[in-house]
Amino acid sequence: MKKIGHNAGWSFLEFVILGILQFATFRIVIQTLGIKELGIWALLISATQFAKVFDPGIAAGGARALATSDDPNVIGELISASLWITVPLYLIVLALGYFPVRYLLSFSVEASALSMAQAFLVYSMGAYFTQVIAGIFATSVNGLHFGYRKSQINIMGALVQVGLTWVLAPRLGLAGLGLAQIANNVVTVGLFLALLRYALRLNFRNLVSFRRERARKVLHLGLGIQGTSLIWTAFEISVRLLMSHFGGVAQVGFYEMAYRFASQIRLLAVYIGQSVSPTLANLAARNLSLFRTFYQNVYSVFALCAAAAFLIGTAASPLISFLMLGNVNHLFLYFSFVALMGSVLHMCMIPSELAAIAFGVVRGNLAGMAATLFALVLLGPLAGHIAGGPGVAATVLVSICIGVTTTIFANSRILLCGVIPRFSHAFDLAKTVKNIGDGTF
Repeated sequence: MKKIGHNAGWSFLEFVILGILQFATFRIVIQTLGIKELGIWALLISATQFAKVFDPGIAAGGARALATSDDPNVIGELISASLWITVPLYLIVLALGYFPVRYLLSFSVEASALSMAQAFLVYSMGAYFTQVIAGIFATSVNGLHFGYRKSQINIMGALVQVGLTWVLAPRLGLAGLGLAQIANNVVTVGLFLALLRYALRLNFRNLVSFRRERARKVLHLGLGIQGTSLIWTAFEISVRLLMSHFGGVAQVGFYEMAYRFASQIRLLAVYIGQSVSPTLANLAARNLSLFRTFYQNVYSVFALCAAAAFLIGTAASPLISFLMLGNVNHLFLYFSFVALMGSVLHMCMIPSELAAIAFGVVRGNLAGMAATLFALVLLGPLAGHIAGGPGVAATVLVSICIGVTTTIFANSRILLCGVIPRFSHAFDLAKTVKNIGDGTF
C-alpha cells in the first residue's frame, strides 16, 4: 500500500519518456519511409489484433489474482498458468489467421499498397505475439505492487526499440520497424524474469509447472475483464478499416499520428490507473467504505487532469503538426481535436472501469464498450460515405461519448457512487492514501 505514490510517480515518468520516444520513432519512420508506410504499419498492427478475440483475459485475470498473493510459489504458479494458456493459444490463432488476414487486406488497402502490406504482415504478427508475452509479465509485476519496476523496464525496452528503428528502418523498411518492436519485447521479458528471480526469489521451476486450479482461477477472473478489451479492439480495428476504405491509407497515417499524440492523455490515465488498481482490488475485499472514498478521490483527480490535458493538447497540436510534418496541416489538426476529445472522455471513465473490475462486476464496462462499437458500426459507414475520413473521425467521437456515458452511469449504480465528480474530493486523495498506507481505516 505504501508504494502507491512511488508507483504513480514512475508511471507518470514512464508516460513522459515513452511519449518522447514514440514521437522520435514516428519522426524516424516518416523521414525514412513516409506517411503512407506509417499508415500501412498502423493498419497491419490493428488487423493482427484479431487474435484478441480468442484471448480469455489471461493477463488481466492473472494480475488481479496476484494483487492479493504473497507466497512466491503461488506467484510463480499463477504466472505459469498464464503462460501455458497464452503461448500455445496465440501461436495457433496467429498461424491459422495469417492467410485470412492477408486476403482481407485486399478489401481495405488500395492496390498500390497491397503487396507491401501483405509482405510485411508476418512482421506485425511477430511483434504482436512478443508484445502479448511481455504484457503478461508487465501486468504480473504491476499486480505484485512493483509498478515502478515495470515502468523502468518498459523505458529500457523502448530505448532499444528507438535505437534499432533508427538503424534498421532505412535499411529494411517496415521489416526493420517490426524487428525493432520484437527486440523491445524480448528485452523487457528478459528484464522482467530477472526482477522476478532476484527481487521476489521466484523459483523458475514454478514457471514451467502447470496447476489446473491456478489456471481456473486466472480464467475465471479474466473472462469478464477480457470482454471489454475485445470490444475495444474491434472498435479500433473498425475505425482504421473504415478510415482506410473511405479516406485511403494516407488519411489512416494522418489519423494514426493524431491518435497517437492525443492518446497520450488516455495512456497517462492507464499508467496511473495501473498503479492504483491493485489498491482498489485490496480495498474492495477489505473495506468497502474506504474503497468508495478512494474511488471518489481518484475519479475527481482524473476529471480535473483530463480538462487540463485537453487545453494543453489543443494548444500543442499546431506545434506537433509542424514538428512531424514540417507544416501546420489542417487535417491533422482536425483529427487531433477529435482524438483529444475522445481521450479526455476515456480518461474520465477509467476510474469507473477499474473500480468495477476491483469490485468483481464488469457488466457496466461491457455495456459501455458494446454501445461504443454499435454506434460506430451504425453511423461510421454513413458518415464515411458523406464526408470520407473526417466523417469517420467525427463518428468515433460520438461513439466514445455514448460509451463513456453508459459505463459511468451503469457502474455508479453498481458501486453506489456518484456519477458527477466532486472536485473538492480531489484534494483529499493524499490524506486517503496516507490512511491506506498507515493502515488507519
